[in-house]
Amino acid sequence: MRKAMLVATFVTLGLILSAPSFAAEQNKEAAAPKHEIQKIVRGTITAIDAAASKITVQEDGSKQAVTVTTSETASLKDGMHVKIVLKAGTADQAESVKVMTHKKKK
Repeated sequence: MRKAMLVATFVTLGLILSAPSFAAEQNKEAAAPKHEIQKIVRGTITAIDAAASKITVQEDGSKQAVTVTTSETASLKDGMHVKIVLKAGTADQAESVKVMTHKKKK
């Protein structure tokens, strides 16, 4: 009887000591950041609103307004072909704007 009580005590003690580590692992998995896919917009600039720091880009027939920084607004012009990477989780805020150049065919 005494051996059974000792075994039961050690098993209970082992479970109590290991429970926090299992809970910590589950919290790490739950708290892990989810990677959001960044949207890329490629198209031609059709309008620039310098006061609001917005540009309108036409992409495959649809137009999208994108908010850019003031310095980027100053360097962009109508008709430029651009590639815009939007900030993750936003629909209209640019993370980066790159002016694309067309290579001439020989």
